[in-house]
Amino acid sequence: MASVEHLNAVGSDHSALLLHLTPTVLQKKVPLRFDVRWTKEEDMQPIIQQAWKVPVQGSKLFTVQQKIKECRASIRNWKKRKRLNSREKIMELQEKIHQIQNGPLLNGDLL
Repeated sequence: MASVEHLNAVGSDHSALLLHLTPTVLQKKVPLRFDVRWTKEEDMQPIIQQAWKVPVQGSKLFTVQQKIKECRASIRNWKKRKRLNSREKIMELQEKIHQIQNGPLLNGDLL
């Protein structure tokens, strides 16, 4: 994968281009932090059970490691589908609180 950088034009109306043939892409892997509240979701247990049933060949330790890896991937996918981002929810609720505290009341109603 290549990338192009547009350099600043100095003393000209033309900009130089710098071509990076091997750009450094830093992707920080974020560890999955299991939230105990997820266990209250109806579809969580079947997700884990299905992931654990995936057949794996190898030693017992390797098998357990692969099954945990499969469970982690399944939980990540489930989390993306459910959109269970607490930070987004907190920000949304804080914005509503801000609107209620600073905005005009309509017909005396809060919501």
